[in-house]
Amino acid sequence: MQRLFKCPGVIPTFALGFNRPIADTPPGLDTWRGIPGVVGFPNRWQFIDEATPNDTDYISQGLGNAGSIYSVSLGAPVVTVGVTSVTVRVRARSMGGTNPLNFTFNYDLIRGAFGFSSVGNVLTTNFATLSHTLTPVELANFLAQVGTIEVLVHGSGGPGTDAFEVSWIEVEID
Repeated sequence: MQRLFKCPGVIPTFALGFNRPIADTPPGLDTWRGIPGVVGFPNRWQFIDEATPNDTDYISQGLGNAGSIYSVSLGAPVVTVGVTSVTVRVRARSMGGTNPLNFTFNYDLIRGAFGFSSVGNVLTTNFATLSHTLTPVELANFLAQVGTIEVLVHGSGGPGTDAFEVSWIEVEID
């Protein structure tokens, strides 16, 4: 739930709260699908948009596709004043292919020209929540941008086969 702060006679200039997936961004050459079932673009975001993590539905790369990048839009809040922190959270797991420890899970927070990357996360076959609160410098750069918030998820590494599954994404703005 997004909460807006209002002052009498003043149009709100910032939105605080939880920002969750609202749309797949235009697909590239990605292999991500919604599970259960095999749902592709444009409705994959519905598998990862819950207010509380739900590991029974998720998006999956499919084994052998660790380099495939999925991008989701979390909307475009107007954030200019009053923000003290931004935290990105992603809940993911390894699919447990061959040599899974050779693969790492990565996620990126993008807004305009700002980009933060969390790379090198080694995952097990159990879902785990990864999070990062922007540093003061990262926060200033994030707030200086306009436009939608996007989160990208992908893997890297090898040799072997592995891929990742994601059950939840949110960005909290306080």
